[in-house]
Amino acid sequence: MLRISDIDRAKSRRIIRSLYKPNAWLTIPVPTLVRDGEFRIRIYGPPREHPPAHVHVLKGREASVIIRLGVNGEAPVVREVYDMKPRDVVHAYRLVQQHAALLMAAWEHMHG
Repeated sequence: MLRISDIDRAKSRRIIRSLYKPNAWLTIPVPTLVRDGEFRIRIYGPPREHPPAHVHVLKGREASVIIRLGVNGEAPVVREVYDMKPRDVVHAYRLVQQHAALLMAAWEHMHG
């Protein structure tokens, strides 16, 4: 029978092992900054993410789009789309436009 303490120990060992493997990523919980129906907007923190400022908009379990945030009055730019329908990409883009100030503030807070 598997106990909670066994799971905690196994998880701890996996995290410690990944610290010694430079190619292994730690799974770090990421807060959802904006939620609209099935859509969630997230910003991943360092060391996984890098400039330029961008967000990940997720829909369901598989679909996502990466949108670069506009700086100095520029409009956001769709960078990559993964399994998301065009109409959902448009909806995600509009969400990013609506919350641009919040998202840029969050990016700067996380990435400096």
